[in-house]
Amino acid sequence: MADKTVFKDSYGAALERTLLGTALRQLVTDGIWAGINQESGDSGDVRAWEIEDNIYQWYVPDGLTVADGAIVYLELADHTGGIPDDTAYSTSAGAGKIALCKAIGAKVTANGAGNHYVIGHSLLHMQGG
Repeated sequence: MADKTVFKDSYGAALERTLLGTALRQLVTDGIWAGINQESGDSGDVRAWEIEDNIYQWYVPDGLTVADGAIVYLELADHTGGIPDDTAYSTSAGAGKIALCKAIGAKVTANGAGNHYVIGHSLLHMQGG
C-alpha cells in the first residue's frame, strides 16, 4: 500500500519562483504567481517570494483611487520583466487578476513625484484559492 503520510513542506510564507527581471524587495510576478522578492536577483534566478499574511505599504499608481476597505487587484500577465506595470493595478476583480491587498486606509500621496501607496493587509497568501 502507498505511503499516504502528509509532511509539511513549508510554512506557506514564501514561494520559490524564477525572476523574469532584476528585482529587490519589490512586488514581482511571473504571470502565474505574485510575491514580494526577498533577495536581489536577475532574470533566471530562483528567489523566495514572500506571500505572508501581513500588513504592508503597497505602491499604487497615481491614477488609481483607493478608499479605506477597498481591495486592490493585480493582473498577473500585465508586467514588464516581472515587475507589474501601472495598468496591472485596479480595484475591480476580473479574469487573470488576484486580490493583492485590502486597504486599511485611503491611498497616500507622499509627494508629487509618483510615490503613492496604500497601507493594506496582504491577500497574496490567498492566490490559487
